[in-house]
Amino acid sequence: MNTNSAAVMTQDDAGVTELETLMRELIAEYERLNELAEKRQDAMRHADTRALGETIGAENVSVQRVAELERKRLPVVGELAKKLQAPPKTEVTVTWLAQRLSGAAGERLAGLASRLRGLIHALLRQNEASKRTAETLASHMDGLLKQVAASLNHARTYSASGLVTAGPRVVSAIDVKS
Repeated sequence: MNTNSAAVMTQDDAGVTELETLMRELIAEYERLNELAEKRQDAMRHADTRALGETIGAENVSVQRVAELERKRLPVVGELAKKLQAPPKTEVTVTWLAQRLSGAAGERLAGLASRLRGLIHALLRQNEASKRTAETLASHMDGLLKQVAASLNHARTYSASGLVTAGPRVVSAIDVKS
């Protein structure tokens, strides 16, 4: 912790309290997003389109809430950075702020920052797993479509890309004079 009196704030600072509240709300949203990511993965594994749609809708609501909280968090961090006399062009993070706060407030913020960082990393891993699942499912569905196209192509009306195309030109004539 920084002991420079010009840069030390206490837990009584309204900005610190507001930042702690916002961090707790962000943690709650990221916990929810992690739970929803598990549900999304499960819905994909079971090809449950209804559950997948509901989960994606709930994820969208939660992501919008995170964006709202971030819009509120940024000016609070900016004000605290000014109070702590952050050097120009310093990337001010919650961890940076926590290191410069006195006592329990700094410790609480450091703990909240660590918890949030862990949740974000866990969500990134889950989203990467969902991406792989979606790619695998898409590849499987592509294979099924190719099999269907091949079985229906006895008349050679499907192209190699699986699209219906005109078959070979058939030239025929009827002799009406005979």
